[in-house]
Amino acid sequence: MVSPDRHLYYKPSATREGIRTSLSAGERFIRAILLVGFVAVLAIEAWLLWQVWQLWA
Repeated sequence: MVSPDRHLYYKPSATREGIRTSLSAGERFIRAILLVGFVAVLAIEAWLLWQVWQLWA
């Protein structure tokens, strides 16, 4: 038998505002550099695929 004192729902111990922390300037800079690098890799791969397509067609 289930005890009526038992809570069957999720009771969060921390608020969402307490979990999220703002990034420092250095962390934002590193994130921006990684994003630019990722976009650059995608652009280079797209250009290489275009070159292969030109050779094939």
